[in-house]
Amino acid sequence: MPGVSAILVKSTPDTTTDTSTNTAPRNRLLRAADAWGGSVAATIVLTQAMAFGVALYSPYVDAPALGALAGLLAVVWLSLCSALSGGTMGMVSGPTGPSLVLLTAIAANLARSGLQGVAVIQTLGIVVVLCGAFQLLIGVTGGGRIIKLIPVSVVAGFMTGSGILMILSQSGAVTAGAIHTGRWSHAWIPLLTTAVTLYTTIAAPRWIRGVPGTIAGLLVGTLTFHLLSAAASFSPPSDWMVGVLPGLHRLLYLTPTTLSWHLPWGVILVSAVALAVFTSLATLLTAVISDAETATRHDARRELAGQGVGHMISGALGGMAGAGTTAATVLAVRSGGRRFSGAWCAAVIVILVLFFDNVTAWIPLSVLAGIVIQVAIGLFETDIVNWWRRPRLRSDALVAILVTTVTVAYDLMLAVVVGVIITAIEYLADQVSTPVVLRRTTARTSRSQRVRTPEEQAALDEHGDRVVFYELRRSLFFATADRLYEEIQPDLERGCHLVISLRRVSRVDLTGMKLLQQMAGRAHAAGGEVVFANVHKHTSLGRNVRKTLRRAGFDRRELKIRTFKSSDVALEQAEDQLLRELGVRATADDRVVELNDTELCREMSDSQVEVLRTYLKSHHAADHEFIYRAGEPGGVMYAIRRGNVDIRLATGRKHYSRLARMGPGMLFGEASFRTPGAHTATAVATEPCELFELYREDFERLAKEHPVLAMAILDMLGSLLGRRLRQANREIYLLNQF
Repeated sequence: MPGVSAILVKSTPDTTTDTSTNTAPRNRLLRAADAWGGSVAATIVLTQAMAFGVALYSPYVDAPALGALAGLLAVVWLSLCSALSGGTMGMVSGPTGPSLVLLTAIAANLARSGLQGVAVIQTLGIVVVLCGAFQLLIGVTGGGRIIKLIPVSVVAGFMTGSGILMILSQSGAVTAGAIHTGRWSHAWIPLLTTAVTLYTTIAAPRWIRGVPGTIAGLLVGTLTFHLLSAAASFSPPSDWMVGVLPGLHRLLYLTPTTLSWHLPWGVILVSAVALAVFTSLATLLTAVISDAETATRHDARRELAGQGVGHMISGALGGMAGAGTTAATVLAVRSGGRRFSGAWCAAVIVILVLFFDNVTAWIPLSVLAGIVIQVAIGLFETDIVNWWRRPRLRSDALVAILVTTVTVAYDLMLAVVVGVIITAIEYLADQVSTPVVLRRTTARTSRSQRVRTPEEQAALDEHGDRVVFYELRRSLFFATADRLYEEIQPDLERGCHLVISLRRVSRVDLTGMKLLQQMAGRAHAAGGEVVFANVHKHTSLGRNVRKTLRRAGFDRRELKIRTFKSSDVALEQAEDQLLRELGVRATADDRVVELNDTELCREMSDSQVEVLRTYLKSHHAADHEFIYRAGEPGGVMYAIRRGNVDIRLATGRKHYSRLARMGPGMLFGEASFRTPGAHTATAVATEPCELFELYREDFERLAKEHPVLAMAILDMLGSLLGRRLRQANREIYLLNQF
């Protein structure tokens, strides 16, 4: 199994067209390509499953062949259930290096709790069944997304530590027990056999393409062992060999008598959860590789559900746990296998178990040890050294080294927990160090889209620092709340009108809610106000901040807390409130403006206004009436006598962006009037409106009859467009600063 970096590298997609997707399910099952891909993949998982099974069972059961059979049983049920689930194209599953190390650690914990021999293996079956149940639950609930959040540095340390433990676990098989017994007379035979097997497994793919290294290592290693034994005139003892595969009746099935209240259920449940998480992670990583090879997209829910059912059956029948195997899966899909290649792999394994069970009697344990060591070496994450050389990635390297050390020296599950905790602390520190405030502006420099009169603009230019806009980001929780309060406190004490945009805030916890309540109370006491905008449901605040704070028990005082859908509307309301406090009548006030007070006629004499009135038409627009839509022909200019009009730009089927809001006395439609063409935006009455209308053809008639008045109108339009263009340029400049 390759290291983490190799797993995450995207392979070249297979461009071969899979015509099976257009056929019936039965025909897909009978595809020759699936049969060939599954058969080829079986050659890889066969030796690996036997080797891992022997390594797991040997310390507790004096029957290596029973362990080999347990490993093969895991391949059968995991690959079959995965294929039937249809979660991943070409997925082949079986015992893997990390699952072996985790199972070995679990077995050791069970042994330390008082279990011995066969009881350890039977209890391990209970762990595998519960692992399947948890994995099924993860798949059904979509928990696979959470599992993918385990940091790469933790996985790298876990893999590397697993590889070291796998190598250490093979010391007995490599020396035929001489390390423990001191009998070295013929121990050189298995030692040399392991070395030959390891070398062949690594080098064979370079010599003969198309032959899996594990098969070459198995054949060459077995032949070497028997030749060395014959040359030394030595008859190897039976405990040096795998032996004949036992009948299925010898499997350690789970029965009602296996279950007991005296079992260490705490260890069992914790181990099952850990096993479910890491077999799921390994499976999903393999699924990503399969996606790259087949140019498809795996279904994590179905894949994990299928693997969970496979684990439950495997554990109940005495089999091991496992996960998606990268090498076998890649070989299967490159050989043409698709959905049912895993089922064909299972079928090939069953045939070998039923009809070629005597072959395993010739396989030495030292050969399987060489294969295990080769797999273990492939788990080493060499990129940890590269991470260490780069200062920005050195913390990730430290996490990986720590996880590796704890894995080897103490406990694998403890190592993973430590790694995740350290990474979580690093993430928390990063959240705290990154400012929550994305930007802060005032109404002096950045205002709402409400088009203001010169008097209003002058007031906001002078006192606009009392309207402050804050755009927050990331999460507002216990670690960032205090820092945010310190940044906003000066504006709260000045009695400002604060507009808080939560559009970029992903979450608000109870501490964050309490902070919002404190901010509103502090602003209220100083004569100001806090309003909230862009509040979405994912922040836990709902659509109404005050209502949510009251339900959470934080809004017991009568505080004025308002919530708006958009920042622009919130800014407009804050600006209007400030203008009222300053004694300036805001454009938004409900008033009626006569023709001579509109932008159209403000610079005209009374006689010119009366002349122009004869060329104008009046229009009454109902609430939410479209005065014109984007794309419709222009040629009409409007002056608002009463009411408000929004100028909008559609951003989706039901969404829009407000470009401007016009109030009484304002002019709009001037662009398409001055330069004939289609409207580029939409004008909508936000309440009942009264409008003055000047049509292009009426203006042309006025130009012939009153040229001086026409020139005055054109001069007014030029000045108006210039002012609005300067305002737009300022807003674009401010946007580019963030």
